[in-house]
Amino acid sequence: MGKGLTCVCFKSRGTYERICINLTPLQEERLKRLKHRMKFNFDASRVEHQEGLKALWSATYPGQELHGLVSDQWKEMAWQGEDPSTNFRGAGFISLENLLFFAKTFSTFSFSFNLLQTSFQCLLKKQGGKRAAWEYPFSVAGVNITFMIMQMLDLDASKEKNISYSECKIFDQVTHTHKMQEDSCNPLDSSMDLEQKAGHLSEPFSCRCCQNFLYAFSENEWAFDLLYCVASVVMDKQWLEKNATYMQFNDVLKSTRAQLEKELLMDDVLRIEDMPSYTLLF
Repeated sequence: MGKGLTCVCFKSRGTYERICINLTPLQEERLKRLKHRMKFNFDASRVEHQEGLKALWSATYPGQELHGLVSDQWKEMAWQGEDPSTNFRGAGFISLENLLFFAKTFSTFSFSFNLLQTSFQCLLKKQGGKRAAWEYPFSVAGVNITFMIMQMLDLDASKEKNISYSECKIFDQVTHTHKMQEDSCNPLDSSMDLEQKAGHLSEPFSCRCCQNFLYAFSENEWAFDLLYCVASVVMDKQWLEKNATYMQFNDVLKSTRAQLEKELLMDDVLRIEDMPSYTLLF
């Protein structure tokens, strides 16, 4: 095999289709770094992971003191419980990095720390459109978005096979306070297939999306994080258009993935910034 030629295996209808993509040295290096980021589970005992949580709090609530890494304050950010570290098992440390990137890139503050209404804060506070009585928790949903994008781009096959999706329960807190009468209606029924819960669609789409994403990666080393931000606003838009409730979260996640795939496959989309839905961030 020639130097620089990287083979990537894509799953297609129960089999594996081998597609060889000739990566540039830049693409190969950036893809390697991205996959390296995806290897790390969140570890509350690691100082850098603790600092990541503190940075997320500071970016979200500048000037507001955080009382501790375990605190009821985290519920303001729509984490489940008072310990946010327990929410990252579904996608690992990169999901915290994605949230932090979103908060820092698409939130602007005045000198007096009065928050301007940017996309991150609007989604966090559910300020746009007609909201449902039972909303999706923004931060925990973000972990699921990270996991969905990794699957869509075939970037983390090991986690797709080994992680039980029940580890990333979206609505535990809600279902405890609003118990469903029928277990079959629970959007996180453990009997549901992992790929269905992550919005798994046709793999041939994913193969082409992965290739097109690599082109975008050449233009911007933060392409994955930008795609996460786009996915977040697309999901909220889908949520509002469907008048969804928390029981429909998985359906909304699937339609979000479908929209991302559609846009990534457009001929004139060479960067994440070229995606039509990118404008929703402003």
